[in-house]
Amino acid sequence: MRFMKMKTVYYLLAMLMCMVVSCTTKPTDAIVVNDYPRIYPDYIGVTIPVDIAPLDFNCADETVDYMEVRFMLMEHLLISMLTNGIN
Repeated sequence: MRFMKMKTVYYLLAMLMCMVVSCTTKPTDAIVVNDYPRIYPDYIGVTIPVDIAPLDFNCADETVDYMEVRFMLMEHLLISMLTNGIN
């Protein structure tokens, strides 16, 4: 019984560590640009089928440090991701 309690404590600590490590901060000097980003390959304006694998793309603009990617459906935000270290 004591072994099970210790195992549960270890799992909870591991989950807490994962949550703390995965937290990121948003940049404070972000600029909203009302233009499409330069990405490679160019997926801008492409309709992606629901059952396709996730897209893989890179930022083609070397001046960009962070990029927020938003997936929207009819003006409703579905997913928002903030990435850094774009190469």
